[in-house]
Amino acid sequence: MNRRDVALLALVLGLLAAAHPVYLDVHPGESKVLVEVDPTEQTPPADEVVNFTDLPPRAQAAVEQAGTGGEATLWIGSEADAIEPLAVHDYLRWEGDLYRVRVVPREGLFDRVDTVVSPLVSLVGVLLAVISVRTLWDVRQKGRD
Repeated sequence: MNRRDVALLALVLGLLAAAHPVYLDVHPGESKVLVEVDPTEQTPPADEVVNFTDLPPRAQAAVEQAGTGGEATLWIGSEADAIEPLAVHDYLRWEGDLYRVRVVPREGLFDRVDTVVSPLVSLVGVLLAVISVRTLWDVRQKGRD
């Protein structure tokens, strides 16, 4: 491979690395919350119950993903509009049944890794792209391959 081909390949890789948040599901700087949905036999006050149909679409998707006795992950920040109605109400009326809803913050060791790694990957991608463009310019101007 000559310098031009290597520089073009490095440019493509650099651009892909720099743009990784666009095509990967990363949320740098955001925290996770778990949404847990469990059936209940309790009779809560009416102001603590929200109907499934009154939830925003992303909150509905989280409830469906959690199912009964399961859990779903939402991100504080980009999905705050979905978290808020689930956090405010303790109970959910879904398909005629009553469920207890819990929104639990999740901060584990690896939950914040993308906050550090994502900017570093972007920085390496930008540096690789800049070096590649400089190499391509050098090959074009000086004819050295």
